[in-house]
Amino acid sequence: SAPRDVARGMHGELGNGNTTDRTEPVLVQGGTWSSFEVGWYHACGVRSNQLYCWGYSDQGQLGVGILNADPHSTPLVVPFLP
Repeated sequence: SAPRDVARGMHGELGNGNTTDRTEPVLVQGGTWSSFEVGWYHACGVRSNQLYCWGYSDQGQLGVGILNADPHSTPLVVPFLP
């Protein structure tokens, strides 16, 4: 199913491609997700057996090698280590 998220979007944590706050549910980009979890300013989901995360990564919480305060408003692939 396609997850829907409602929250402040200034860090991209809604995963809908922008940083606008929403009071109505919005679809997370990417189609069908098999699971979905939210953190404080970020979220992650699994689609086609691949983990994706989006939102704020000031402490590296997205797991994609990015450590900055820039918003990441679309799902980013989290690489798996061999």
